[in-house]
Amino acid sequence: MKKNRGFTLIEIMITMAILGVIMVGGSDFLIQTVRNANQATIENDVRENASLILQDVAAQIRQAKCVYSTATLLQISDDAVDATCSNGNTVTYSQDGNGVVTKSGVGVLNSANTAILDCSAGGTAACGGTGSSCQPGLVISPAGKVPDDVPVTVSVWAQQLPGLVRSDFCASVKLSDSITLRTK
Repeated sequence: MKKNRGFTLIEIMITMAILGVIMVGGSDFLIQTVRNANQATIENDVRENASLILQDVAAQIRQAKCVYSTATLLQISDDAVDATCSNGNTVTYSQDGNGVVTKSGVGVLNSANTAILDCSAGGTAACGGTGSSCQPGLVISPAGKVPDDVPVTVSVWAQQLPGLVRSDFCASVKLSDSITLRTK
């Protein structure tokens, strides 16, 4: 009596098909996990940089006696008399057409991969141009010279720099804070 040992071709094909399905499901799970981790890293980086910019502006406003704002300029001074807050010790935040905010000519207020979002040229709030609404990146209200008894609302809308935007990893963050000027 002769015994055949081994597997038939049908058994091997069924086993290969089952293993293939398991491998495809496992690889999809692994790829999605990596994508989610990358997205979270980018969002955290943009949020951290937006928070640092907001903290910097808020700290200057808290120490100010005079705050004057327009759509592209924020002037902060310790001289409460001047109408545009340009006298005394001043700090100026200006925003160019690309949304880059500069502080008193000292340097750009962004990191290597985050910038204040500027929507003045018809841009959108989301990376890749898919957003439905957009606001200027640095918004100070009320406009003009702010009375010392009125809280100043500062909003910062930051996003990943356009040169680093990937269609599958996009981050746009808006942060706001209400600050009261120091008393005279």
